[in-house]
Amino acid sequence: MKLRLILITISLMAFLSAWTGGYLYYSSIKNSAFEEAQKQAIFHTETIKSYLSFFLQENLNSVKALSGLKELTNALTKTDQHTLVETNFILDIFKQNYHADVCYLIDRDGKTIASSNRNSPNSFVGQNYAFRPYFQQAINGNTTDLLGYMALGMTSGKRGIYYSNPVYKDGQDVPLGVAVIKAPIDPIENEFAKEYKGIVLLTDPHGIVFITNRHEWEMHTISKLSPEETTRVQSYQQFGDGPWPWTGVSLVDDSNAIDSLGNKYLFHNIALENYPGWNLIFLSDINSILKRVQGPLIRFSGYLIITLCVIFGLTVFFLYNKANHEINQRIKAEQALKKSHDELEERVENRTFELTRTVDELRKEIVERKRAEEALRGSEKKYRTLTNNLSVGVFRSTPGPTGNYIEVNSAYMRMLGFKEKAMLYSLSAYELYQNPDDRDKFSRKMLQDGAVNNEDFIFKRRDGTLFCGSVTAVVVKDDHGKALHYDGIIEDVTELRQAKAEAQKRREEIAHMGRVATMGELSASLAHELNQPLTAILSNAQAALRFLASDRADLDEIREILEDIVSDDRRAGKVINRLRSLFKKGECKKESIDINGLIKEVISLIHTETKIRNVSIETKLDTGLTPIMGDKIQLQQVIINCLMNASEAMADADNDTGKITISTGIDDDKMVKVSVQDNGIGLAENSIAQMTEPFFTTKPEGMGMGLSINRTIINAHMGQLWAVNNSERGATFHFTLPIYEET
Repeated sequence: MKLRLILITISLMAFLSAWTGGYLYYSSIKNSAFEEAQKQAIFHTETIKSYLSFFLQENLNSVKALSGLKELTNALTKTDQHTLVETNFILDIFKQNYHADVCYLIDRDGKTIASSNRNSPNSFVGQNYAFRPYFQQAINGNTTDLLGYMALGMTSGKRGIYYSNPVYKDGQDVPLGVAVIKAPIDPIENEFAKEYKGIVLLTDPHGIVFITNRHEWEMHTISKLSPEETTRVQSYQQFGDGPWPWTGVSLVDDSNAIDSLGNKYLFHNIALENYPGWNLIFLSDINSILKRVQGPLIRFSGYLIITLCVIFGLTVFFLYNKANHEINQRIKAEQALKKSHDELEERVENRTFELTRTVDELRKEIVERKRAEEALRGSEKKYRTLTNNLSVGVFRSTPGPTGNYIEVNSAYMRMLGFKEKAMLYSLSAYELYQNPDDRDKFSRKMLQDGAVNNEDFIFKRRDGTLFCGSVTAVVVKDDHGKALHYDGIIEDVTELRQAKAEAQKRREEIAHMGRVATMGELSASLAHELNQPLTAILSNAQAALRFLASDRADLDEIREILEDIVSDDRRAGKVINRLRSLFKKGECKKESIDINGLIKEVISLIHTETKIRNVSIETKLDTGLTPIMGDKIQLQQVIINCLMNASEAMADADNDTGKITISTGIDDDKMVKVSVQDNGIGLAENSIAQMTEPFFTTKPEGMGMGLSINRTIINAHMGQLWAVNNSERGATFHFTLPIYEET
């Protein structure tokens, strides 16, 4: 009976020991699982945060590039349909190339004047967005407060990220308007949709869920809003008029939360940089974590408990039966068994310690390796997807003058007409240049400067067709300064370059038509200008014939007559050469020009016309001026147009004699200013701003092209043209031209 009690007691103690050890082991595993889940949450939120920062910064660069285009500046300063069409075309190109929802242009009053969705039922054109913070910050010049403005569209009802940047006119500090790109949130939602073991939420300062991988929580609040907070959020109109239901999640403490159904979560929160109050939240489901821990443990412990029970039962049964027959041997056996047991326990303990330490090290190594592999796969997939989705070509090649391609994206393959990368990789990168000079220029810049920035080169596709590509590339070096490879991008700018060349050709044709029209107006005075030397030549030639017909010809007198004929011929030749240069068509050729000499040539060309009109011209020319940079023929046209306009303005005045004063001087260190002042009737105040617009004229028979051509020519010379009324009477036209700089 005593032995049976001892065996039962030993069995109970063994069971209690096993249960206690299992519980402690389970608690340790559970805590480790919670710590691992928290580390995973931190890792995932940091990964998503990095992606958000990259995505938001990339789109900000796009809107900065859009706002710097001159077509947008023209749209805000002009009112003609042609300028609006050009602006809408630019907005369509940006929408397509940067995969935006909408690109649009807002004037200073907040009214949308151009938009890529102008033809859709939800067009932004005519809508006023002056209340939007992205407009208010940009129009006030505060472009560094936010990378983007996340909101629900008032017109489209779609969520998006609004990037804005002010549009300036050259030389002005006050914005003319604001360029806006509304980017879709699809790439961010795709990042959130990855197989994260938890719930990812992006919330605004009021706790409204803007993006999440649990779609039923979108536009809900992570915490309850009071009536006052609800009214305040509605007044912002950032997320519509509501309502914004509560998700049911409540914080227990800084790292734990519970929902309305009793589900518990590990709570991790991280703030977004440059977005005050915006948070990235990761909720890890505790029940899911426990299931991942309990499953393997139950499977393992079940077999272990059954095995131990069988062993203990057999041992107890064997010992109980043997004890009745071998009491004497039991003492010796127990002593030997105790000794063996002690030795075994010692060996088992030592071995268990070594195995435990090895398992712990192996587990840590496996976890770290999995984490690194997942991060590497995620990063590679993310950047590969991002690169392949770009509209510009991306390439990597080996360094040197005969480099080979290492990696290219899909856009690069399409641009060069290749369907398989293997075929492209088999070629040298420099075989695709049409012009050897372009290839040598690229190689020289990469070797000397380590980079190429927006250089235009002519490339040939696989089918032999040519295109113009804008290349930007850098040399990637190791820690010792050795070139590893070239990384770069290429953009097909063929159509852009053709459009610019065509526009320049049209401007030159219009300018030529203006010169022809001006010469038509001067035909009477030019005929008089040519008639004088021709009449003198005829008279002198007749006198010379009479002297030669006499018996004693005076050779000295004949010599003087012939010298007069040569002088008059040269005088007529100069007039004809000036006319030929003005009638000449050709491309703009900029060179060093003496502006004072050019003004004197123009005055001598039209001085007869000014006499006919009873107008005198006075010059006040700065003799210390340095040469300017410009096209001589085009600048002659500008001066003639200004002088002719001044003469016509004085024809309607009540003064007997008109007077024009043309002066030159230094405007600043890099510009020369030319001023043409008359004492005519002046300009109407409400028409000064429109004087240089195409087809605007105050003359019944005028075409309205002279001053418009002047403005186009001056703008092409990087100068400015403006007009003001004089204090007493008449008006003054000013224009500036850049000083010639030798290169």
